[in-house]
Amino acid sequence: MSGEGVLPISYLTLAKVAHIGVTVSGNGGPMDYRAAANFLALGARTVQFCTIVTRHGYGIIDHLESGLSHLLASRGIASVRQLIGIALPEPITDFMALSPAKKISSAERTLCLQCGNCRRCPYLAIGADAEGYPVTDPARCIGCSICALKCFAGAITMRARTAEEAAALKED
Repeated sequence: MSGEGVLPISYLTLAKVAHIGVTVSGNGGPMDYRAAANFLALGARTVQFCTIVTRHGYGIIDHLESGLSHLLASRGIASVRQLIGIALPEPITDFMALSPAKKISSAERTLCLQCGNCRRCPYLAIGADAEGYPVTDPARCIGCSICALKCFAGAITMRARTAEEAAALKED
């Protein structure tokens, strides 16, 4: 498994090993300069890219370098060396400390471009209403937030469930 789907696991792993004092190279998920910056901020000294280079070719490296440079400048960070470990010591909430209450996706119609990206939900939780806008099935939505992360228009967000939506959730 690789690509964006494993980023949360990679982030947690980096945060967990940062305190043991070994040199770590971040891999498993970075698909853009922002993910690389997060890996570095979590203490990785280097970041390995595979999937993105396979998908776009070696020319993507220039884009990654440029994006990281602009990100550092916008945050007032003078060098990659200053970025390494900047998010430590407690950057991430452990999985077991997360709330067991599952959120549900919600669509803002005024922002929705009706691209259909959200309907690629791996849990088949998002359909479309008669006008083509996203509608979430509370029985199927497990609150993973993949739809919100993939919505480039920012129309999909996660919110607390109503009592009826919480009762409708069927987890097998």
